[in-house]
Amino acid sequence: MKEFDIAVIGAGPGGYVAAIRAAQQGACVCLIEKDKVGGTCLNRGCIPTKALYSTAHFWQRLKHAEDHGIRIDEPTLDYAVAAERRDNIVKRLVGGIEQLLKAHKVELFRGQALIEEPGRICIKRPEVTGRIRAKNIIIATGSRSVRPKALSIDGKNVLTSREILAIKELPASLMVVGGGYIGCEFAGIFAALGTRVTVVEQLPGLLEQSDRQVVKEVEKSFKSLGVEVHTETSVERLDAKGGGVTAYLSGDKQVEAEKVLVAVGRVPNIDNLGLEDAGVETKDGAIAVDDGLRTSAPGIYAIGDVTNIIQLAHVASYQAGIAVANAMGGDEKADYRVVPSAIFTLPEIGQVGLTDGRPCSQHR
Repeated sequence: MKEFDIAVIGAGPGGYVAAIRAAQQGACVCLIEKDKVGGTCLNRGCIPTKALYSTAHFWQRLKHAEDHGIRIDEPTLDYAVAAERRDNIVKRLVGGIEQLLKAHKVELFRGQALIEEPGRICIKRPEVTGRIRAKNIIIATGSRSVRPKALSIDGKNVLTSREILAIKELPASLMVVGGGYIGCEFAGIFAALGTRVTVVEQLPGLLEQSDRQVVKEVEKSFKSLGVEVHTETSVERLDAKGGGVTAYLSGDKQVEAEKVLVAVGRVPNIDNLGLEDAGVETKDGAIAVDDGLRTSAPGIYAIGDVTNIIQLAHVASYQAGIAVANAMGGDEKADYRVVPSAIFTLPEIGQVGLTDGRPCSQHR
C-alpha cells in the first residue's frame, strides 16, 4: 500500500493548490478526484460563466458602437460559437492544471475517495478499488447546487448552473429562481444576449449581501435590459411540458419560460467520504474546522466550500496554504477580516470589508 505525506481529496481551486503547495515544500503528495481537475469553479462555475459574460459584455458594446463613430451593419450573434469558445477555454485551463500537477510530481488518482480511518483512504472507480496511506489528509470536495425537491429539476427544461453552462442554443426566455450572485450573473448575461429574462426572489431585494446603493445600479441595468424582477415572491410549482415551463408563483402569478434556472444556493459535498467512521465532525451540513483548518480527527484538514465558511474560490486557495503549512508542522491561522469578492453583473460589483447588505446564508 503506497504511502504519502499528504493526500488531497478534491481537485478544485482549494485542492489542486494544496497539492502543488505541499509538493513545492518537499512533501510526497497525491490528489484524488472523481471528475475533472479544476473542480466546479473551472469546469461548471466561475470560468465558463465569465467566458459567457465576456461575450455578453462585448455584444453590448457592439450595439453601442455607433456612439463611438463606428458603424457595424447588423451584427449577428451565434451562441453555438460562443458556447464552443466557452468550452475551449475550460479545456485549455484544465490541461494547464494537469501539466502543473505533473511538473510538481503530484500523483493524480481518478476515483471516489472514502476515508476508512485517519491515514487510510479507499479509492473507488468502476471495477477498480485501491487503497493508499497518508500521514495527513486534506478534504477539498467543494459544494453543489441546492436542488429543491419541489422544483423538479430535470436537467432539460429546469436547470441548475451546471446544466445551463452546457446548453448550446440561446433560449428565447429564461426564468431565474434566486436573486443572489449566481442568479443575477446569469440573468444579466442572458438578457444582454437577447433572452427574455424573469428573476424571482423570496427575499425583499436582489443581492442581499451587497450595499443597497450598488444593487440599485444593477436594478437599473436589469430594467434597461428588460429583465422582469419579482421580489418577496416564492415559486410554488413548476410544470415542465414539451419545450417550456409554466411557473406558478405566490400571489397567483404565473410565468411562462422556455428554460428555468434554479439558483438558490450551494451546499457542501460531505456525502460518501466516510467522515463519521474517520471521526470527522460536521456542523450544519459542513465539515467543522478550527482556525487552522483542522477537523476533529487528527491529521485530517478541510478547506474551501466543504467548510462553508466563505464560498469563494480564492478563499479556498488561501485556506490551502494554511492547511498545508499546519499539516507540515506549522501553526498558522486563517484570517477572514478582509476578503474581496466580485459579482459579474452588468455593471460588475467589486466589494471588500464591511457592507450594509443584509446577512444571509449564501456566500460568493
